Amino acid sequence: MLTLPITREWFDLIECGYKKEEYREIKPYYDSRFKELGVPTVIRFRAGYSKDAPVIECRVIIMKGKGKEKWGAVPGEMYYVLSIKKVKRIKPEIEEPHDKKFIFQRLRSLFG
Repeated sequence: MLTLPITREWFDLIECGYKKEEYREIKPYYDSRFKELGVPTVIRFRAGYSKDAPVIECRVIIMKGKGKEKWGAVPGEMYYVLSIKKVKRIKPEIEEPHDKKFIFQRLRSLFG
């Protein structure tokens, strides 16, 4: 299973369901990993590079297309667009009520 590191900001927004897409540049590295476009697949996202970083497992559909600027895409650039359909926390396991409270506080701090 492919594990991709992302920033904590994007990780939190994906985990709470607010961010529905993640982007990767169209490069040979990803060409070799994203072979089946349009087919549901499971990818893990890790918040950074630490071995203790939180990890989520996402069911995604990968397509090529233009991304949304608010999610970090450069206008007019083509990307692999990972459309996120389902999210599940893998590690560390945390209690749901605390998790939601933390994520909503994080959203408020990012977007006012």
